[in-house]
Amino acid sequence: MCEFEEPIPISDLIKLVKGKLLTRSDYGKVIYGYTVLDSIKTILSLTGTEFYQLMGMTSERALVFTKVSAGRSPMVAVRTSPIKPAAVVLHGPRKVDELAIRLANIEKIPLILSLHKTVKDIIYSLRRACEKR
Repeated sequence: MCEFEEPIPISDLIKLVKGKLLTRSDYGKVIYGYTVLDSIKTILSLTGTEFYQLMGMTSERALVFTKVSAGRSPMVAVRTSPIKPAAVVLHGPRKVDELAIRLANIEKIPLILSLHKTVKDIIYSLRRACEKR
């Protein structure tokens, strides 16, 4: 988890995570921080209140889900939550489920597929960016 001193545009986030934007648009959003979550552990263990607390000081942050198989479960969790992140990054799948992409477009949340090889790589890249800002 990290809070940036100044917001960064989604286009910068896409570069940081070696990402591919899957939604129609980045919706002109910026992020003020990010939270990295193990997809399976998060879905199995967090309550709605804990998810709310996890969002931190602002909902204008990216949720980075790791160990994702298709992306449907994280996007269903986001869809049903009263608080929405500014962006969602998925790490793990080769192909993202079409329903996940549809949900992201409905919610106007940029959905990004990270192409970093490992979870360590994505965390390292995000931490370096946080330290620079």
